[in-house]
Amino acid sequence: MELEWYEKNLIVALRVLLPFFRKYKYHLSGLELNSRDGEYLIFRNVSENVEVNIILNPGFDILIEKKVGILKLNKETTSLIYEKKASVLFASLPDNYSSEEELEQLLTGYILFMEHGFKEHLI
Repeated sequence: MELEWYEKNLIVALRVLLPFFRKYKYHLSGLELNSRDGEYLIFRNVSENVEVNIILNPGFDILIEKKVGILKLNKETTSLIYEKKASVLFASLPDNYSSEEELEQLLTGYILFMEHGFKEHLI
């Protein structure tokens, strides 16, 4: 049985992202397939009130949402596609991919970006 293209991309994304997020005590809290907005992986760190949404299709983005305020009712959302443009080291990271190999390279690049430029947002 042949896997669908989005299933192949999800496998690649999980293989690359799970070890990284486990290191920061995140767990995979959601997986959305074939929603009207595309495919999502949702990682959550409950103790820090942080959620990371990886939008795989259509397009690509990594959104870091942190609950803020005394009651933690509001969310502060940061888009890594937008933020990387301000970084000299990571501005050349692409905004999209067209194959499984490109997705793996893209996610590896964004992991480095998160570790060097956004670690404080994750913890």
